Amino acid sequence: MTTRADLRARVRADLNDTGAAQLWSDADLDRWLGEAIRAWSIDAPAQRTTSLSSVKGQPDYTLPADLLQVLRVEHPPDTFRTPASIAGGDTTPDLPSQLVSTERGERLPGAGTYDVFAGLLTLDPAPDAAGQAIVVRYLGTYAVPSSDATVLDLPALDEDPVVWLACGFALRWLGADESKRLRFERSRGADPLTIRRGFERQVKDAIDSRARRRTAGHRRLVPRS
Repeated sequence: MTTRADLRARVRADLNDTGAAQLWSDADLDRWLGEAIRAWSIDAPAQRTTSLSSVKGQPDYTLPADLLQVLRVEHPPDTFRTPASIAGGDTTPDLPSQLVSTERGERLPGAGTYDVFAGLLTLDPAPDAAGQAIVVRYLGTYAVPSSDATVLDLPALDEDPVVWLACGFALRWLGADESKRLRFERSRGADPLTIRRGFERQVKDAIDSRARRRTAGHRRLVPRS
């Protein structure tokens, strides 16, 4: 299992900063790793599911702190709610107020909607029973490790783009400081901003590759007669 210390060592290796006199401190690299994880979470968010317990007559429920976007709300069990109608001033057309049965795939009449605002999930109508599962499928952020021993909350395939992002942040900082930039060029023989653009291209390639994997996952094989 990969820890923050493991990932920081990879960043140092890619930056060729593994000698006795290191240019970047552990604290700086840890900070840039945190920024890289947050940035990667926006481009390739985690796919998560959480289950909340209903309270009779209570419409509002606190959502996970890592939430970026709600994809689906299932309540009552085996029933999908639809997003609430768009508020005045928005340009997106209103969505119908309805329930969708997961078993039959048919639309059921009634005001079965959900709304998300300020970290709260609001159900309309409110649950009429306690203890029912409110299943929320959502996109979320990956957790930033708090110590060197913390195991990463990242899939293994996403570790390389995070390393490249952190390298890019380190080189951006270096390029902004003329004295450090010149010291880097004397010792490494390269322009840090040029190298940074190389890391950024690798990150873009990783994002494109992930998008292709998502598309491929939804394809179906159709037998030919």
